[in-house]
Amino acid sequence: MGRLEEQDSLPRLMQVEGKIADIYWKYVQRVFPPKLGFQSRLHESRAMNSTYPINTLLNYSYSILESEVRRALCVAGLDSTIGFLHEAQQTRYALVYDLMEPYRFLVDTTVISALEASQFSKCDFYRMDNYVLRLRA
Repeated sequence: MGRLEEQDSLPRLMQVEGKIADIYWKYVQRVFPPKLGFQSRLHESRAMNSTYPINTLLNYSYSILESEVRRALCVAGLDSTIGFLHEAQQTRYALVYDLMEPYRFLVDTTVISALEASQFSKCDFYRMDNYVLRLRA
Protein backbone atom coordinates (compact mmCIF):
# COMPACT_ATOMS: atom_id res chain seq x y z
CA MET A 1 0.00 0.00 0.00
CA GLY A 2 2.88 2.32 0.76
CA ARG A 3 4.19 2.07 -2.80
CA LEU A 4 0.75 2.91 -4.16
CA GLU A 5 0.44 5.98 -1.96
CA GLU A 6 3.90 7.24 -2.96
CA GLN A 7 3.11 7.47 -6.67
CA ASP A 8 2.71 10.98 -8.04
CA SER A 9 1.43 10.21 -11.54
CA LEU A 10 -0.98 7.86 -13.23
CA PRO A 11 1.72 6.09 -15.29
CA ARG A 12 3.72 5.34 -12.12
CA LEU A 13 0.60 4.13 -10.35
CA MET A 14 -0.15 1.83 -13.28
CA GLN A 15 3.42 0.46 -13.14
CA VAL A 16 2.89 -0.55 -9.51
CA GLU A 17 -0.46 -2.09 -10.45
CA GLY A 18 1.27 -4.08 -13.19
CA LYS A 19 3.87 -5.40 -10.75
CA ILE A 20 1.12 -6.40 -8.33
CA ALA A 21 -0.65 -8.23 -11.17
CA ASP A 22 2.56 -10.15 -11.97
CA ILE A 23 2.84 -11.27 -8.35
CA TYR A 24 -0.86 -12.17 -8.24
CA TRP A 25 -0.63 -14.40 -11.33
CA LYS A 26 2.50 -16.13 -10.04
CA TYR A 27 0.53 -17.21 -6.98
CA VAL A 28 -2.58 -18.12 -8.97
CA GLN A 29 -0.39 -20.25 -11.23
CA ARG A 30 0.31 -22.51 -8.26
CA VAL A 31 -3.40 -23.31 -7.95
CA PHE A 32 -3.68 -24.83 -11.42
CA PRO A 33 -2.45 -28.35 -12.09
CA PRO A 34 0.73 -28.26 -14.21
CA LYS A 35 -0.87 -30.56 -16.81
CA LEU A 36 -3.19 -27.68 -17.80
CA GLY A 37 -0.19 -25.71 -19.04
CA PHE A 38 -0.91 -22.36 -17.43
CA GLN A 39 2.19 -20.19 -17.67
CA SER A 40 1.07 -16.59 -17.43
CA ARG A 41 -1.41 -13.94 -18.46
CA LEU A 42 1.27 -11.91 -20.23
CA HIS A 43 0.25 -10.50 -23.57
CA GLU A 44 2.49 -12.34 -26.00
CA SER A 45 -0.06 -11.92 -28.76
CA ARG A 46 -3.37 -10.34 -29.50
CA ALA A 47 -4.93 -13.63 -28.53
CA MET A 48 -4.08 -12.83 -24.89
CA ASN A 49 -1.92 -15.93 -24.69
CA SER A 50 -4.94 -18.14 -25.37
CA THR A 51 -2.94 -21.19 -26.31
CA TYR A 52 -3.86 -23.06 -23.14
CA PRO A 53 -7.34 -23.93 -21.81
CA ILE A 54 -7.00 -21.82 -18.65
CA ASN A 55 -6.33 -18.60 -20.55
CA THR A 56 -9.11 -19.45 -22.99
CA LEU A 57 -11.55 -19.81 -20.08
CA LEU A 58 -10.28 -16.62 -18.45
CA ASN A 59 -10.56 -14.68 -21.73
CA TYR A 60 -14.08 -15.94 -22.34
CA SER A 61 -15.16 -15.16 -18.78
CA TYR A 62 -13.59 -11.69 -18.81
CA SER A 63 -15.45 -10.94 -22.04
CA ILE A 64 -18.73 -11.80 -20.29
CA LEU A 65 -17.79 -9.48 -17.42
CA GLU A 66 -16.87 -6.75 -19.91
CA SER A 67 -20.26 -7.10 -21.64
CA GLU A 68 -22.12 -6.86 -18.35
CA VAL A 69 -20.19 -3.77 -17.25
CA ARG A 70 -20.65 -2.12 -20.66
CA ARG A 71 -24.39 -2.85 -20.54
CA ALA A 72 -24.68 -1.37 -17.02
CA LEU A 73 -22.86 1.78 -18.14
CA CYS A 74 -25.21 2.16 -21.10
CA VAL A 75 -28.25 1.75 -18.85
CA ALA A 76 -26.81 4.39 -16.51
CA GLY A 77 -26.17 6.72 -19.45
CA LEU A 78 -22.42 6.98 -18.82
CA ASP A 79 -19.76 7.38 -21.49
CA SER A 80 -17.77 4.15 -21.39
CA THR A 81 -14.81 5.67 -23.25
CA ILE A 82 -13.87 8.11 -20.48
CA GLY A 83 -12.08 6.32 -17.67
CA PHE A 84 -9.91 7.11 -14.70
CA LEU A 85 -7.07 4.60 -14.87
CA HIS A 86 -7.16 3.04 -18.32
CA GLU A 87 -6.17 5.29 -21.19
CA ALA A 88 -8.85 6.49 -23.52
CA GLN A 89 -8.24 5.29 -27.04
CA GLN A 90 -10.46 5.42 -30.06
CA THR A 91 -11.32 1.72 -29.93
CA ARG A 92 -11.19 1.14 -26.17
CA TYR A 93 -13.73 1.53 -23.43
CA ALA A 94 -11.62 2.88 -20.58
CA LEU A 95 -14.40 3.17 -18.00
CA VAL A 96 -15.49 -0.40 -18.70
CA TYR A 97 -11.99 -1.66 -17.94
CA ASP A 98 -11.73 0.55 -14.85
CA LEU A 99 -14.98 -0.85 -13.46
CA MET A 100 -14.11 -4.45 -14.33
CA GLU A 101 -11.05 -4.45 -12.04
CA PRO A 102 -12.87 -4.91 -8.71
CA TYR A 103 -14.77 -7.90 -10.13
CA ARG A 104 -11.98 -9.79 -11.90
CA PHE A 105 -11.43 -11.98 -8.85
CA LEU A 106 -14.96 -13.36 -9.36
CA VAL A 107 -13.97 -14.54 -12.83
CA ASP A 108 -10.72 -16.01 -11.52
CA THR A 109 -12.39 -17.92 -8.69
CA THR A 110 -15.17 -19.15 -10.99
CA VAL A 111 -12.65 -20.53 -13.49
CA ILE A 112 -10.62 -22.11 -10.69
CA SER A 113 -13.77 -23.72 -9.22
CA ALA A 114 -14.85 -25.04 -12.63
CA LEU A 115 -11.43 -26.58 -13.21
CA GLU A 116 -11.33 -28.09 -9.72
CA ALA A 117 -14.73 -29.65 -10.38
CA SER A 118 -13.45 -31.02 -13.72
CA GLN A 119 -16.23 -29.26 -15.62
CA PHE A 120 -14.02 -28.94 -18.72
CA SER A 121 -11.97 -31.43 -20.68
CA LYS A 122 -9.75 -31.21 -23.75
CA CYS A 123 -12.69 -31.94 -26.04
CA ASP A 124 -14.34 -28.68 -24.89
CA PHE A 125 -11.72 -26.70 -26.81
CA TYR A 126 -10.61 -26.50 -30.43
CA ARG A 127 -7.47 -25.01 -31.93
CA MET A 128 -7.63 -22.38 -34.68
CA ASP A 129 -5.19 -22.16 -37.59
CA ASN A 130 -3.17 -19.55 -35.66
CA TYR A 131 -2.79 -21.99 -32.70
CA VAL A 132 -5.25 -20.07 -30.53
CA LEU A 133 -7.72 -22.15 -28.55
CA ARG A 134 -11.44 -21.47 -28.56
CA LEU A 135 -14.18 -22.86 -26.35
CA ARG A 136 -16.72 -25.07 -28.11
CA ALA A 137 -20.29 -23.85 -27.99
